[in-house]
Amino acid sequence: MYELLYIIPQNFTEKETGPIKDKVKKFIKDLEGEINKEEDSGLQRLAYSIRQVHRGYYILLHFDLDKEKLTNLNRDLSLTSEVLRYQIIKIPKGEWKVEKKKERTVREIRVEEKREEKEERPKKKVDLEELEKKIDKILKI
Repeated sequence: MYELLYIIPQNFTEKETGPIKDKVKKFIKDLEGEINKEEDSGLQRLAYSIRQVHRGYYILLHFDLDKEKLTNLNRDLSLTSEVLRYQIIKIPKGEWKVEKKKERTVREIRVEEKREEKEERPKKKVDLEELEKKIDKILKI
């Protein structure tokens, strides 16, 4: 099993990314590969600009493909001008399980983590008399 992460530059609209995604999936299917999972993370800021592009659409694919055909996929992706960058890695067997339930997006996870952080913070009770003394002290100076 392999994982492909590729970036489509922000020059394309979200509607225009559809045919590009289909083109990449077609590369895999034409090589008799099977796509197990697709995840679109949407438009995100790049860590550094590439060819004067600062944002891109991140798409992640998990797929099965013969090792011998991987070089053909690399060639096809490198010749595709719509793909800004891509990376293919091998996933060891047993480490990836395709889940049927809805998966949480990165944004949902971050929102949940922030909410938990706020709940964990101990709330200090403010003594009004002490607060008034501090204000008086500041104003007198």
